[in-house]
Amino acid sequence: MGQARGSLRGETIFIALAFLFLWVGLARAELDFNDIARQIAENQSARVREFEDLARRISQQELDRVKKHSDAVNRALPRPDGIRLLIFITLGERPEDNLERNRRLLKEIVEMSPEAAVVLRGLPQDTWTLGDLVRHLRKLGGKEGKMPRISLDPRLFRKYGVTVAPTLVYERNGQAVAWARGLVNTRWLRDRVEKEKLTGDLGQWGETVAIAERDLIAVMQERLAKVDLEAMKEKAVERYWAKQKFLVLPKAKEEKVFYLDATYEVQEDFILPDGKVIARKGEKIDLFEKVPPTFMLVVFDAGDPRQLEWAVETGKKYGSQYRVRYITTTIPDRDQGWKSLERLHEVLSAPVFLLTEEVKARFQMAHVPNTVRYAQEKHRFEVKEVCVR
Repeated sequence: MGQARGSLRGETIFIALAFLFLWVGLARAELDFNDIARQIAENQSARVREFEDLARRISQQELDRVKKHSDAVNRALPRPDGIRLLIFITLGERPEDNLERNRRLLKEIVEMSPEAAVVLRGLPQDTWTLGDLVRHLRKLGGKEGKMPRISLDPRLFRKYGVTVAPTLVYERNGQAVAWARGLVNTRWLRDRVEKEKLTGDLGQWGETVAIAERDLIAVMQERLAKVDLEAMKEKAVERYWAKQKFLVLPKAKEEKVFYLDATYEVQEDFILPDGKVIARKGEKIDLFEKVPPTFMLVVFDAGDPRQLEWAVETGKKYGSQYRVRYITTTIPDRDQGWKSLERLHEVLSAPVFLLTEEVKARFQMAHVPNTVRYAQEKHRFEVKEVCVR
C-alpha cells in the first residue's frame, strides 16, 4: 500500500494535538506535548523571568495539565504492536443526515468485527472539539450503546494512503500486510492473509465513498498558524492575578513576640535498607541544632505605604546579618499584577513573594507586619509582630 506524500515528521505529537484542539493551541504543530509545556516555561516575557519561582510553578501547572489530557488520549489509541485489524470509515459530508446509515455501519462492525479498531481521519462537519465528536458518536450508539473501538488518528490515513471508506487493513507490527476496500468483515481479511497467505491490495468488494473528514493535523496546523502565541502567553500570565487569592491579615495594633518549636516531628519510621533505624514515628528532631538557619522573613502588606516603608528599613537593618526574604499579603494594584510586583522588586531591591497558607500556618501568623527568624539561644523560631503607625 502506497505511502502518503510528504514528511511524517511530527506524527508522534498527534496525542498532544488532540488536546490542543480543545485548548486552541499553545505551540507549533511539530512539537510534542513536553516541548509545548516546556516552551511556556522557557519563553516567558522578560519581566516574568525575574520571578523565576512563580513562573516555574505556573509552567509546571501547564505541563501537568497538558500531560494529563494527552495521556488520556494516548490510552484510548490502539497499540501498533502485534496484529491489528483496522477499519477506516467516514461519517459523511452531512453526518446529522446520515445517522441511520452510520448506525447500521457501526452495528455491522460490532457484530462482524468486534476486534477491529475503527479509525476516523478528523472531526465530522459542524463539530469543533473532541467533545462534539463524542456527543455525536453517542447518538450513533443508540439505546443499546454498543460501539466499536473508535480512534481519531489521521496518521494512519496518511501512512496507508487511505482515501475511501470503508477500507480494511491487516496490520502486523505497524506495517500493512494486506488491505481491501468496500467491506468491514475482518474475518474475511484474516482468512485471506492467515489461511491463503495473500498479501497486498486485495481489491474492492463493495461500495465506497470518499473520506469526508479533513485531516485533523492539517486543520490544527492551519488553526495554530493563526494563533498569536505571544498574546496568548501574556494573557495566560495576566489571568494568574485575576484568580489569585490573597491571605489578608489585620494590621498589628501592638508589638508582640512569641516563640515556636523548631523541631520536626517524624511522620513515619525512617529505616535504611540495611535495617538501621534513623528515626521513629512521633520522634522529634532538632534540624537546626548543628546548622542554624540564617534567613529572616519580613512579612507585610505592600498595599500599605507605611508597611512598605517599614519593610525597606527592616531589610536594610538586618540585611548583613540574615538572608532577608520579603513576603507580602497583597499587592498595591491587582489589575497591574506583574507591573506592581516589579515595582515592589525595584523598591526592595529583591524578589517579593506572596504569603502562602503553609507559611502562615507554620509560623502562626495573625497580624502584619511581622518578622520571623531563628533564635539560636532558644532553639526556637521567633515571630515578632510590629506596630506601624
